[in-house]
Amino acid sequence: MSECTCTGSGLTQEDGLTAWLTHCHRRCDALWAQVEEAAADPSTAKFGLAVTHFAQTVRNHLAIEEDKIFPKLASEVPMAAHGPLPVMLAEHQQMRGLLEAITEAAAEGHKERVLNLGDTLLMLTQQHNSKEEAVLYPLCERALGSTWASLHAEIAG
Repeated sequence: MSECTCTGSGLTQEDGLTAWLTHCHRRCDALWAQVEEAAADPSTAKFGLAVTHFAQTVRNHLAIEEDKIFPKLASEVPMAAHGPLPVMLAEHQQMRGLLEAITEAAAEGHKERVLNLGDTLLMLTQQHNSKEEAVLYPLCERALGSTWASLHAEIAG
């Protein structure tokens, strides 16, 4: 469900929440690069698998934030529930819509449409990730630092 699919990086719980979640952002970026590479391959199966892996990894990351991180932050820092969290959640919904459109286009074999939608998703994601990495993750790290070990164990599966 929301177990992290960004493991295997050599990061440990001691690296902290910000490093862990930022690494997952970079992992998603790398998977999108694999989608772009697969688009050049004549095999639609390889392309479809790359899109599926990318979309599932992004969805898992969003679920980790929404199901595990954000509720704990909102309970520790109530103002967060009325400030940055609604913005992040709204952007997550936009991302999910684009992921759905990308997945559908890939299933229909429309590589060019996938790449065009991916450009839109990439722009949204870059802006979104920069806010999370600069503001929200450090806030989470400060507020949830004492519970990070158990939270990490829950996320890392």
